[in-house]
Amino acid sequence: ALDKVRDKGYEVIFCTEPLDELCMMELKNVDGKTLVDLAKDNVEGIDDKEEDKEKKEQLVKDYNATLSFLKDTIGDKIEKAEVSVSLRESPANLAQGQYSMSPQMQKYMKARAVAMGEEADFTGGAGMPSVLQINPEHPIVTKLNAQIQEGNKGEDAERTARLLYHVAALMGGYEIEDPKQFA
Repeated sequence: ALDKVRDKGYEVIFCTEPLDELCMMELKNVDGKTLVDLAKDNVEGIDDKEEDKEKKEQLVKDYNATLSFLKDTIGDKIEKAEVSVSLRESPANLAQGQYSMSPQMQKYMKARAVAMGEEADFTGGAGMPSVLQINPEHPIVTKLNAQIQEGNKGEDAERTARLLYHVAALMGGYEIEDPKQFA
């Protein structure tokens, strides 16, 4: 998620403690600066810039088959796959929907439920389904798109899709459901 603002001069607050996220939900601004969660799938002012709108629409058309392939291959672990014009270096990013819980919050809620003797039910490999954002300018993603456009949706393309998901999940703080499959 940090990749979205790495070279844009934004100030970033790292929330590393489990309760930081709860506090940040209530804290809307600091010193007149609005706080936003970079882990969300549509960060206001970053992912929705007017000058990127036409470029993104064209990229969605160009990558439509690949986006569908990613959703079909990864399945219920993601809500959807989308093109991001904000990513710079990462091939993919796993973001939460606007009202979904972060991986840290999911871990906190699960631990809380277990401590209270309740069942913690977070479905899917990364808990609540997330949004897989892909970087259309990254070589891995462009190669996958070329494979899909040529009709090569075989084992190699599926392995690449799963690898994109797992790397994005690890970078986003999620736990890998089946580490042996990732290795």
